Amino acid sequence: MKLSEIIKTTATLISREDVCEYLNNTNGSYSRETYETVDLLTRLANLVVTELAEGFICMVEEVEINSDSVTFSNLEKTPIGIIGAFDRFGNKIEYSLSPYGLTTNGVIIKKLAYSYSPNNYDLSDTIGNFEKRVSAIVLAYGVVAEYCLVRGKFEEATMW
Repeated sequence: MKLSEIIKTTATLISREDVCEYLNNTNGSYSRETYETVDLLTRLANLVVTELAEGFICMVEEVEINSDSVTFSNLEKTPIGIIGAFDRFGNKIEYSLSPYGLTTNGVIIKKLAYSYSPNNYDLSDTIGNFEKRVSAIVLAYGVVAEYCLVRGKFEEATMW
């Protein structure tokens, strides 16, 4: 799903039709408040995605490897944790972990699965894969709760 889908769903929940219109047609002329709200909702959506990925429902990346060791700095995304290393048959491989990477006892790693903390997404970006299904509406509820908090609406935030 794209980040803009989460923002659009959030805007619907907080009755901000101007934000929905902006997301549907960015070529028009909109108020400063609309632009500021889109920016705020984008930052809050990134916060919610990161909170989930780092604590509740991991974001998972799987990469092809053809080596008996992996250096974390060579991976596209910075790992939070290793889910598993797998051989060419899909069997889990035992490995030794260090702060800089992992190694096996000579067994070739064909696939590595790891959890990571996502970078900030732009409106047009597709967010990464969570280990479990997370819908746009679930993320939007989290964004609405954060939006209520920054607006000082603590009781509403608790409700969301």
